Amino acid sequence: MDTLLRALDAGVPAAWVAGDAVYGQYHRLRRTLEERGLHYVHAVPVSQRVIVKDGTFAGTEKRADAAVADLAPAAWRTRSAGEGSKGVRDYAWARVRINGAEDRRAEHWLLARRSLARPEEIACFICHTP
Repeated sequence: MDTLLRALDAGVPAAWVAGDAVYGQYHRLRRTLEERGLHYVHAVPVSQRVIVKDGTFAGTEKRADAAVADLAPAAWRTRSAGEGSKGVRDYAWARVRINGAEDRRAEHWLLARRSLARPEEIACFICHTP
């Protein structure tokens, strides 16, 4: 985190920050980015706890995988993640609005990516987006 903050303090321009699950679990980093007006997409483990903001389960704290399991099939959209070494990488994607620090300029989401070939394989991301 210190390297990132030093770069930002030195004037390196950034509007978004992406991070893997190591950084995604680091709550302090996410809050620091929000305080600086930066948006982010950080991978998190499926065991990450989130508070669902909308729908039937609004206000309920759940594991990320449980929050995603509650989604209707129509919530999923197939999108490409681009070409990979083994060809096209298409996935099903869905999102759940989650609670986060109050910010009129941004929203917090749990984004889920599900393998089309192996639907039991789900990756989750916490996002702070405009």
